[in-house]
Amino acid sequence: MRVYRIARQKWIGNVSGSGRPARWNKSGDFMLYASSSLALALLEMMVHLTRDQIPEYMWVAADLQQEWVDDASVPGIPPDPAGVGSAWLKRRGGKLALAVPSVIVPEKNYLLNPSHTDFSAVYWSTPQRLIIDPRLLRVQ
Repeated sequence: MRVYRIARQKWIGNVSGSGRPARWNKSGDFMLYASSSLALALLEMMVHLTRDQIPEYMWVAADLQQEWVDDASVPGIPPDPAGVGSAWLKRRGGKLALAVPSVIVPEKNYLLNPSHTDFSAVYWSTPQRLIIDPRLLRVQ
């Protein structure tokens, strides 16, 4: 399965995660967020910014083997998503990626564990400049 990631140009090559707290991880827990489509990755980014804040971004894609993905353990948004994501990250013998539902649309996002032994087998595409239709950025 193909997953997509968007980041600022200076961070697109960083595949270790930031450790900053987010929806699915607590502070100090390093994971990468990816989406099932480039469009969903864009939506996930845009909900955190005002439209006049969007700087130049890049995108990359990677193909994950199905056996690397835990696709069944998070059927909906739990009351404490950061607790669920951080617990998954620390679980021994866990899979490389965890499929989680998007809050925005009924599609999936993927949490990747950069410390997993299979992570070195994930190959990211060459970064591409993200070109956004200006109509999405129009502030009325």
